[in-house]
Amino acid sequence: MTTNRRSAPYHVGRGRRATVVGASATAPGPRRRPRRLRAPLAGALAALLGTGAGCDVLWRPYIQQLLPDGGAGDDALPATCEQASGGGPQRPGTVTLYLGSDSRKPWTARCELVGDQLVEYLALPSSANNFSQYTAGGAAMGTDVRTTYGAVRIDPVTLKVSCSDQRHATSVGTLSHPNSPDPIVVTSMPYGVAMGCNRSANGVARIDLSGTPFEVAQNGFLSDGISALGTANYSSGNRMVDLTGGGYCGWQDPRPGVTNPINATPKIELQLLYSPM
Repeated sequence: MTTNRRSAPYHVGRGRRATVVGASATAPGPRRRPRRLRAPLAGALAALLGTGAGCDVLWRPYIQQLLPDGGAGDDALPATCEQASGGGPQRPGTVTLYLGSDSRKPWTARCELVGDQLVEYLALPSSANNFSQYTAGGAAMGTDVRTTYGAVRIDPVTLKVSCSDQRHATSVGTLSHPNSPDPIVVTSMPYGVAMGCNRSANGVARIDLSGTPFEVAQNGFLSDGISALGTANYSSGNRMVDLTGGGYCGWQDPRPGVTNPINATPKIELQLLYSPM
């Protein structure tokens, strides 16, 4: 006895009018949310349908029809200012970027020309609440050096802030930092550094990311220097950090720390995390 076997019906297409193959009627299907095809899936379809001898010309339009944006996908969303320029003239301005080209992770960047390169800055809500200070006293003679920041340079891929970039910073005060063999004149302070030299934690600093989709990575600071003292107090969902630092001389600065984080000392970076409000 021979049994006729038929494969189970399957649907081709999407939306409410999906054609049933293996059945005799066209029936409305459930409404489905469009799904984006990622590169791996597109690659699998290419391997299945063939890409040689111009075959990709035949199948590519059908794949693009399945994409809600006509084939651009999340990969087309700009993650950097250079990508946002679209290969055209590099002009400064405010743009929306997407972390990892992910449509769920937008943020507002200020694109600025530094030399011949477009770089990204994060505007801060208040320069008064974003400052670093080396407090005078003890072995540090002079006046308090305070640097306030209106924006900070940020890597749009790693989300690390370049704490020594002072393009949008204003500084007041001057003091002499004891150093061998010669003292160092201090006129500015990197972002996220509190410093002092009177055997107490008299240096202060504050980071305020209120209103941005970023927070400061936890355990991101350390006390360093001679007889180092200091604290890092997080609040407001890690969007605000109040720092104290000091010693003889000592400081509180972003990990892994550097020696004498004063003026525009390079290689000081602060790790941020994406955290939408």
